[in-house]
Amino acid sequence: LWLEGKFGFSRGFDYFDVVSTPTDSYGGRVLFDRTIDMLNRSRIPKQFMFLHTYQIHSPFAPPEDYIKKLKLKVKEKNLDTYYYDKQYLSNFDPELPEEMMKLYEAEIKAFDDFYGNFVKKLKEMGIYNQSMIVFFTDHGEEFYEHKGWSHAHALYNELLKSPLFIKFPANQHRGKTIDTPVAIIDILPTVLDFTQIRHDRKVDGLSLMPLINGGEWKRKQVYASTSVTYLVKQIQPKFAIIDSDYKLIYNYEYSPENLKFFEKYGLPPKVDEVQIFDMKNDITEIKPITGKKFASIKKRYWNDVRRVKQTIERGMAKPRKSNIRFTEAEKKKLRSLGYL
Repeated sequence: LWLEGKFGFSRGFDYFDVVSTPTDSYGGRVLFDRTIDMLNRSRIPKQFMFLHTYQIHSPFAPPEDYIKKLKLKVKEKNLDTYYYDKQYLSNFDPELPEEMMKLYEAEIKAFDDFYGNFVKKLKEMGIYNQSMIVFFTDHGEEFYEHKGWSHAHALYNELLKSPLFIKFPANQHRGKTIDTPVAIIDILPTVLDFTQIRHDRKVDGLSLMPLINGGEWKRKQVYASTSVTYLVKQIQPKFAIIDSDYKLIYNYEYSPENLKFFEKYGLPPKVDEVQIFDMKNDITEIKPITGKKFASIKKRYWNDVRRVKQTIERGMAKPRKSNIRFTEAEKKKLRSLGYL
């Protein structure tokens, strides 16, 4: 629902449609089948398509044959992650995180097969080789690794470190891997740069082509924030500054009123105002850096922290206005995803 045309996502497209529900266990396959059908009927020589699916998203309800295929022993075949007042649920069956991860794995396996069949058909149609394909996701999921559930509440790697694959025409740059931290905002300028599409608009992000071509890149850090696009307003904002060596997370303090919102199911975990993690030796972010090393790294980043903090606080101070009204059917969709 968040990608409906009413929010402006249809702007600029010649065709825009929603082809399956968020809870459809075969949503990815439906999307790809519709795309192949459109490509077979199309006579347009050059096309841009943005294909979006909620296949791998809460609720985790993989096709049953994939539960069998992976030989998963699960009590439930459909599990929600937690939102709003249950975001920090602490009183749960000890087997729940593993159960959820098994269903998540089955969802990923199912989608992997659907996508593989889609690529196979593109090859059969003679489209694959000449196409640029960008494959990415916007976030991961937390299964209580850091005492939280779902997403939109924290900035640990299980939420931020997501896949980004680019397949260039004629297999250019095949097999190349880049370890430099990049961001979703870098995808658009990369596509524009590679396709040599000229534009006079200000675009967030930087083209990845210099990195891909082995040259220098202008940016040394990427940023992440839960501050201005929050789903749960009681969760205090936080932001992260990330480079190849370290990640610094700045956590705003909870007010007593906001803490009360969660106390029925479990309070947010206590964390320091500033956490710093070693991105090379502690990728799961289990042990924050402490002592003299912490003080030294914090000092190095502190001007950046102040600058980002000011930017975020200015953004949060702006009134959030919307003239969007939801129908009952749309509210039902949002509930199915856990957003209401």
